[in-house]
Amino acid sequence: MRKVAIACQGGGSQTAFTAGVLRALFENGATREYEVVSLSGTSGGAICAALAWYGLLTQAAGDPTPIPERLLAF
Repeated sequence: MRKVAIACQGGGSQTAFTAGVLRALFENGATREYEVVSLSGTSGGAICAALAWYGLLTQAAGDPTPIPERLLAF
């Protein structure tokens, strides 16, 4: 499995774009093809990255809540 690190841009409407891209990645099964080894960001992008990372950690522990749902709730 290929490893990937994701950096998320922040700043107003760019944060909404970042959340949308992360949502699309996780909805379309990116974690089946890639191992996400790092998520980072600036400003609102950091919040999106934290939500996605938290989602990955809790899913690994058995929580079925989809990551896109966490991003949309934010």
